[in-house]
Amino acid sequence: MKHEFISYHSVAVENEFAMTVGFCRDPADDDSLDGLILERGRGEEDDTPGIKGVYVEIPIQRHVVYGGITGATLGRDSFKLQFDAAAAREMGGFGEILVHFQVADDEFIAIRDGLRYVFKDCSCYHESNS
Repeated sequence: MKHEFISYHSVAVENEFAMTVGFCRDPADDDSLDGLILERGRGEEDDTPGIKGVYVEIPIQRHVVYGGITGATLGRDSFKLQFDAAAAREMGGFGEILVHFQVADDEFIAIRDGLRYVFKDCSCYHESNS
């Protein structure tokens, strides 16, 4: 099953413990599944190498999984995440999540750099020009 939504607030946030990239639904709609958080811990004690170190959440902790990602593609105005069968079950049956967003160039660069960190050493991550 595929889930597709428009992000009204897209951001990358780094602190001493983790790098977080988030795509947010309409904040006025608490019942929506239209949100996505990706995170990787910083430092050896907070991180697991490779894809198993990537934390994915549909907020607020409705669906959560570590790893299980088979594809992640960032475009200038979209981000697509694909899961293996076990991870899809953990993510509410969604085998693919497609997020559309519009951000300024500097915000896009921050999101791109954040995703590069989240997916470090993961061959499933790609960037496209479309």
